[in-house]
Amino acid sequence: MALRTAVERIRDEVGSLTYLAILDGRAFRGLDDEMYAAVHAELQWLLEAQIRMIRNQLNFPELNSKVLVRNGDVEDEIGIYVNDRDIDLVLLGAPVPAESRTEKHAAGLDDMVSDLIRDTGAHVEVVGS
Repeated sequence: MALRTAVERIRDEVGSLTYLAILDGRAFRGLDDEMYAAVHAELQWLLEAQIRMIRNQLNFPELNSKVLVRNGDVEDEIGIYVNDRDIDLVLLGAPVPAESRTEKHAAGLDDMVSDLIRDTGAHVEVVGS
């Protein structure tokens, strides 16, 4: 749902889409490097397939998109990516499960949105909730 909403927004605003997936290392404790690399590759493939499917469903072949899979803290990785590229709009897929939030974000998704707006200057919206 969130990805489809993002693609629809891109079509309306004539932009490009970067699907930034972030693997929080705490969720993958105990995996060896080979298994972690396999999870990374499978996630990359799955997200690219989802984008292709939505592109076809919406008859939007000209969609400029890419998938990036990063490792680390969700808010930190989004902030780094946005600041490095001077991005205006961040669409966060939701819901973000409480158990996947770090202590830094324990107050919830609203605090994460506020922090990202403050730290990046970008407009941040939660979609697909």
